[in-house]
Amino acid sequence: MKSLSSSRAVILSLFLSTLGVSAFTFTFPLLAEEKQIGGIYLGSAFSGYFLVKLILAPAAGQLADRLGIRPLLLTASFFAAVIPCLYLFDPSSANLYLIQFALGFAGGILKPLGMAVIGADANQEQQAKLFGSYNLLFNLALMAGPLTAGLLYLVGPTTPLLLFLCATQLLAALMLFISIPRELGLTAPVGGTAKDAQPTGIAAMVPLMFAVAGRTLGIAVLITLYPLLLKQVIIGERFVLAVFFGIPTLFTCLTLPLARLWNNRQKRTWATLVGMVISGCGLLLISIFPSPAGFFLGGALLGTGAGISAPAAMALAVGLSEKKGSITGWFHLAANMGFVAGPLFAGVMVQRGAELTGPLQGAGLLGIVCCVPLLLQKMQHQFGKHIPFLLPGSVLAVLLLVLSLGFRALTLQEPEEEYSRFRYANIAMGTIVRMTIEHEDEQQADRAAKSGMSLIHQLQQDFDHRNIQGSIGRINEAAGREPVVITDRASALIGRALSFCAKTDGVFDISIGAVSRNVEYFRDRPTDKQRELVDFRKIVFDPTARQVYLPKEEMALDLGGLAKGTVIDAVVAELKKQGISVGIVEAGGDFFCFGQKKWRCGLQHPRKNELLGIIEVQNKAVCGSGDYYQFVMSEENGKRTRKHHIIDIAAGTSAKKSIGVTTVAATTELADALATTLMIMGPNLGRRFLKQHYPDAAALWVEPDLTMTATDNFPPLLPAGE
Repeated sequence: MKSLSSSRAVILSLFLSTLGVSAFTFTFPLLAEEKQIGGIYLGSAFSGYFLVKLILAPAAGQLADRLGIRPLLLTASFFAAVIPCLYLFDPSSANLYLIQFALGFAGGILKPLGMAVIGADANQEQQAKLFGSYNLLFNLALMAGPLTAGLLYLVGPTTPLLLFLCATQLLAALMLFISIPRELGLTAPVGGTAKDAQPTGIAAMVPLMFAVAGRTLGIAVLITLYPLLLKQVIIGERFVLAVFFGIPTLFTCLTLPLARLWNNRQKRTWATLVGMVISGCGLLLISIFPSPAGFFLGGALLGTGAGISAPAAMALAVGLSEKKGSITGWFHLAANMGFVAGPLFAGVMVQRGAELTGPLQGAGLLGIVCCVPLLLQKMQHQFGKHIPFLLPGSVLAVLLLVLSLGFRALTLQEPEEEYSRFRYANIAMGTIVRMTIEHEDEQQADRAAKSGMSLIHQLQQDFDHRNIQGSIGRINEAAGREPVVITDRASALIGRALSFCAKTDGVFDISIGAVSRNVEYFRDRPTDKQRELVDFRKIVFDPTARQVYLPKEEMALDLGGLAKGTVIDAVVAELKKQGISVGIVEAGGDFFCFGQKKWRCGLQHPRKNELLGIIEVQNKAVCGSGDYYQFVMSEENGKRTRKHHIIDIAAGTSAKKSIGVTTVAATTELADALATTLMIMGPNLGRRFLKQHYPDAAALWVEPDLTMTATDNFPPLLPAGE
């Protein structure tokens, strides 16, 4: 029996490395937000991380087989330990990006070569148990990393985290330096008995690569869309959403101890197939039954399937070739291909289906179908010529999947009644943006929708205060130093916003960015210093020169209270310009209905997962606001108190006079701004405000005791069942 000291050292070093990387990855968006990096720049950092791993994995495996494993492992681990120190000396956005890419570089070498060490160091019976331990510690590190980062964030936003990252990578490097002998090679016999004998080599790896890529694509789709789906379905604070999000990982950890049972190649193949099919079924369950029960059961299936298949697939891979470096490099190439393709697949499916569940369902189907080549390979070996040839069978499986996904997309676009109705969607502004267009020409509808979606992304980049390249981000970046020339659209929006702020006497204030730019700012009361900075009257605005100046250094604009409405209005105008006369544009529950047709819309109950009722609108905007969108629960004077994202800056607390508001107005921008304002004002002051300034607008309030109060001109509330 081998001592396995190298394998155990690799497993522990990868645990330490993953712990540090997961802590940094969890905090990276927060650090990026402090640097006002957002949108495509933030996404490119994550895509680049996986892309670097994708490129490096097979190359690292080939080099390790030729040059030896120790130099590559030590280079990668010490590199990951040193690069984060650069940010401590120069805390720039460029160095933040560099750290992310450096971790991708190190991961692209450490993970496949660590897997190769286990394959070369252990015999067939030991491999399954070791890969089970590897995956268990990997998942524990994924869970512990964000928790550790949260604790470190309380000590300091940046330095403690980077020191922790450096320390974990350095410890991992030292462990490898001490435990990996210079003479360790990655060549070992394939092993197994005559009964186990099956095809070997890179060619025999292809079916397994299909299955692995299908599984990781599903994981990537889940990571991309699951938080949005949970937020859309479950009314609860972020901790509740995090619990549901963590269910798959929990069940993976519970299932991984079974890995010791996959002690020969026959069992590993079946465990890989069964586990991956179970995971695919988990995705299908979540997509078909998007409810708390569906999320729990689907998450349990996902995690159980991963716990069964992950160690079995890894042990199966290392048994396919004597050259462990090369074979594990190809294995990780397939895994990273799924991670890179998953977000792209999700984006295309969302655009086609206009729903979050569609990509999850497609990923589940794809994951199951990608197992077919491995199944055919297994059955062909076992039963010989009685089973169809591997290649034709695999092609047929892929064709069936494409046909099924194509049929689903067509049914989602099917015309209704006598209209030609087309639906489009994309992810923007932190939510799903949907367009429903009624037109006789599908190509014209497609062109109009494409133009509208393009406009959304342009305006989002310009209006988002987290994007330092946009107008609002540049204004905030130059606060206390100099005025900033901005775009025509941003200038017009700020002019209208300041006029609205004046009418509300500061109840609505776009300089709230001094408070809201911090993550989960509503957890704590704004400081006196922050409240002093929130005053729209201090903003120096020159509409002729399109210049804005914030006179104090820590002042900041945040147009989130009305900019989403502005974007919707702009898209509606663009659609009309493209010849579309009837449709709806909706983003995160706010929408504008246009054309000679009445549209029905449901109003969300602020405390239950059901509708308050339904209203009918025509050529109007409808927006909602409430304390259930973003909130945390905390103890205050012995009572459970809900702290949410709508701040009454005069009181220094979250708004308390209402728990939900729905507004109807002539423009979405106005309805959006009114929803926030009336939420703070409450029904008594709010009705007087509307009567004085916006008599044509309408509103409905839900008060803390669930009493509903509406203006006289609010549309009749129909029962939800009608």
